[in-house]
Amino acid sequence: MAIVVSDTSPLRALNHLGMMDLLADLFSEIVIPPTVAFEMMTETDQFSSVDVRQWPFCKLHPAPAMRPLAAELLSLDAGERDAIGLAQELSANLLLIDEAAGRRAARNL
Repeated sequence: MAIVVSDTSPLRALNHLGMMDLLADLFSEIVIPPTVAFEMMTETDQFSSVDVRQWPFCKLHPAPAMRPLAAELLSLDAGERDAIGLAQELSANLLLIDEAAGRRAARNL
């Protein structure tokens, strides 16, 4: 089974569009760190809050082990850093992240 880790933005966008079933169809499970779950439950200007526990295919995983932050991660928000760290820790097959800086950091690491 492929390990897929997600940052907040892809989940928010697909939920906003009513397309979360797409993720369930593509992946049997998506792993998210607690930071991403918290960000999902925090309302923003464009998106209303949502509890990720309503999606059975989203699995919370403990935050990645603390380690010194790579320079690439310093400018990213906590959700992006934790998603990238968790993807590294789990040797994930795929990381869902939409921010250009986050993708660049993930590629460099």
